[in-house]
Amino acid sequence: MGVQQCPDERRRRVEGCILNKPRTLQTIGYVFGLCNNPATFQTMMDDILDNLMTEGVVVVYLDNIPIFMETLEEHWKVTRRVMELLWKHNLFFKPKKCKFKKTEVEYLGVIISLN
Repeated sequence: MGVQQCPDERRRRVEGCILNKPRTLQTIGYVFGLCNNPATFQTMMDDILDNLMTEGVVVVYLDNIPIFMETLEEHWKVTRRVMELLWKHNLFFKPKKCKFKKTEVEYLGVIISLN
C-alpha cells in the first residue's frame, strides 16, 4: 500500500505528466517526489479508516496500520474490517510486508508490546 495507489484527480494529472518526444505521458496515480503526496495519502487513509481510529482499535501513519486488540478473535475481526475498507477503496497491500499475531512490534521507532 502506498502513495502510488492514491487516485489522482484530472487536474493533477497535468502536473504529473512526463514530456517524452514525440508524445506526452500522463500519470494515473501520484508520482513519488511531488509536493504534498505523503500528506494527501495520510488524509485519504484517515478518511477511509476514520471509524476504526475513533474506536481506538487502529492507528494510521501513512501505510502503517497497527491493530490493537486484547484477544485474537477481536484482532481478526478488526483486521477483516480494515481489509474490506481498503479493498472498497481499491487499495491493496503486500502480504509479505504484513505482520499478524504479534505481541510486540516496532512502530515508528518505538517498541509496542502487550505488557
